[in-house]
Amino acid sequence: MKNHWHGKRDAAIRSFIRDLVPYGLAIRYAARSERLRSEAFAAERSRALRLPAAVSGNTKRLPRLNMGCGSHLEPNWWNLDASEASDLQIWWDENATLPFEQDSLEIVFSEHFIEHISLNAGIHFCREAGRVLRPGGIFRCSTPNFDWIVNSANNNGWQKLMRVYEQIGDFPPGTLVHPSQVINWAFHGHGHQFIWSLADFKDHLKAAGFRDIRQVRSGETRLPGAAIEIRTSEEFCSLTVEATWH
Repeated sequence: MKNHWHGKRDAAIRSFIRDLVPYGLAIRYAARSERLRSEAFAAERSRALRLPAAVSGNTKRLPRLNMGCGSHLEPNWWNLDASEASDLQIWWDENATLPFEQDSLEIVFSEHFIEHISLNAGIHFCREAGRVLRPGGIFRCSTPNFDWIVNSANNNGWQKLMRVYEQIGDFPPGTLVHPSQVINWAFHGHGHQFIWSLADFKDHLKAAGFRDIRQVRSGETRLPGAAIEIRTSEEFCSLTVEATWH
């Protein structure tokens, strides 16, 4: 009865707010409430599904992590993603932890994952990568390149990115005709939350304890086998950073 009363009270409050405030504000309030409920649910699922640190002792897989793998399941690696198709299912937020022991991995890799989480969650991911990496281990991250995207408006690079969006089916040919449309989609499309620059990586990786932070090209790596990018057709607008754990 108590829960039912609370439910009726909350519904009454929402109805009152909708009647009181302008329509646009009411819509934004409702959207924010729904987002907070979704985030709370995802966080709870992440806690419920978090696997024990003992997975790092599994000798059937290499001590290498492919974080936010999507459909890219790297053989003999640990492949983590919110997708049920991944080896380990995990939702990532500022409170999540990687299910590995400290100093247990030699590579933490992610490709076009970090832009889908908030800046604070991305910083937390960098710190967690440092926690689970062995001394000398490699953090390698590929993501849309903030500097390239911003500069593309002045050098017509946006037209090349426009063709990528058309080829993957985001827009019919001829829909995107201005750089503002392409750049806004680069920042806000596909659920992007924060687009990183090289300066962002250097600041936050250094603060987390990494050293020798540098931009690298696809296939270029200090540790053989660490460069497993598959979205090489987007390398022109991507930023790939590699850093060494202290």
